[in-house]
Amino acid sequence: MTSDRYDTSGDPGAKFEPGSNNTGLKNKLGIQNADEMELDLLIQRYDAIPEEVESDQPLTSKDIREWHRRWLGNVYSWAG
Repeated sequence: MTSDRYDTSGDPGAKFEPGSNNTGLKNKLGIQNADEMELDLLIQRYDAIPEEVESDQPLTSKDIREWHRRWLGNVYSWAG
C-alpha cells in the first residue's frame, strides 16, 4: 500500500468551514468568509510591527512565524 503524499485529509489547514461553500478555511470562530477579517487583522499586525522592530534589526524566520501566529493564531489552530 502506498501513501499519497498529496493527501491533505489529516491536515487541519486543508479543511473548510461548514457553510462556506468550500471557500472559507476551518477556523476557531466559525467564520464562513474570512477574507475581510484576515485583512483587518493583517492591517492591525502591520501597524504594530514598526513598534516591535528596530530599523537595523535582521529579521529571522522565528520573527515571521511569531507575526503569523499573532496575526492568525486566534483564528486558525495551525497558524504560527
